[in-house]
Amino acid sequence: MSKIDFSRPQRQSAKGLVLIFLQEGRKSIKTFWPVLVAIVFTNKTRNRWLEVAAFLLTGLVLTLIHTIL
Repeated sequence: MSKIDFSRPQRQSAKGLVLIFLQEGRKSIKTFWPVLVAIVFTNKTRNRWLEVAAFLLTGLVLTLIHTIL
């Protein structure tokens, strides 16, 4: 069995990060789609699309942070 050298830092490849990001994004969509549907179909007079955009942007940023960490 080969020894792993933990004294040298190593990084995940960019392709691997993209794959992890897509997997986490898919999980997030499966989890939070009811919230998005509720925001879109409520009968409020406020600007719904601003709320949808804020929700999606927040989800995107949190997924990206989770992917990198």
